[in-house]
Amino acid sequence: MHRAMTAFSLMLLLGLTVAMPAGAAGAPVYLVALDDAVTPATADFLIDAIHQAGEAGAGCLVVRLDTPGGLVESTRKIVMAIYDSKVPVVVYVAPSGARAARPA
Repeated sequence: MHRAMTAFSLMLLLGLTVAMPAGAAGAPVYLVALDDAVTPATADFLIDAIHQAGEAGAGCLVVRLDTPGGLVESTRKIVMAIYDSKVPVVVYVAPSGARAARPA
């Protein structure tokens, strides 16, 4: 169990998208980590994750966020992708001490 949690934590730290089975509905829950400044590259990464979750029929996409902020235009692209998403997108700031600063 500890080895599986360590591997899972490592995948989150690396910003990989992971599908996990959900409850009775059977739709997977996708998880993705954004641990960097908001730039065109990180926006593309998150937008791709949103599209992948939608195409896969995920129950939702969970985004673990820890960012010092970033570019306003990249942030707007992310927000629009969340609005247009086929699946619910849940964003939370973690781990303890993480932040979600406003764009520069």
